[in-house]
Amino acid sequence: MTDSLPTPLADRLRAHGLRLSRATRAAVALLAQPPRRVWRHATLQQALGTQGIAVDRVTLYRLLERLHAAGLVRCLAGDDPQQRARAWVWCDGDPHPALHAVWACDACHRRLDLDELPEALQQAAHLWQAQLEALGHQGARLDLAWHGICRDCAPSDSAPGATRPTAP
Repeated sequence: MTDSLPTPLADRLRAHGLRLSRATRAAVALLAQPPRRVWRHATLQQALGTQGIAVDRVTLYRLLERLHAAGLVRCLAGDDPQQRARAWVWCDGDPHPALHAVWACDACHRRLDLDELPEALQQAAHLWQAQLEALGHQGARLDLAWHGICRDCAPSDSAPGATRPTAP
C-alpha cells in the first residue's frame, strides 16, 4: 500500500472535502494503480482488508460517492441505476473516455465485468473518440455490453464440448 499520494491528487481530494485517512489513501491507491480495472464495492473492501484496513460498507460507499463527485472515479451502474451493486473505475487525468465492458446473461441477469480489454478494442475506442471530437462532440465514456446466456442458464447440451445430435 502507498501511504502517500502524489501532491496534486492529495490537494484535489482535500479540495473536495476528503480527509486523507489511511483508508482513503489505500482505496485511492488501489483504484488508481495501473492497469485500470473495474472495482465492485465488495472486491475493494476485501482488497483493503488484505492490507489490514477494515472499512465498513457504508463508509466505503460514502468514500466512493465522494470520489465520484470529485470526478476521480466513474460509477458504472447496471441496467437498473437504483441498484447498489454498482462498479467503479478510476478516471482521473485520462484523456480518453473510460471504456467499460460487461458480459450479461439475458436469462438470470448476472453481469461479469471484463476488466482487461484487448488493446485493439481500446484503440478502437480512442479512434471513435477522435472522430467524435473532430465533429465537435465530447465523449465521456463508452459502455460495451455483450449479451448471451451464462453456463448456469444454458441448456446442458450447449455446454462446451457437448456433442450435438445430428439429423438422421
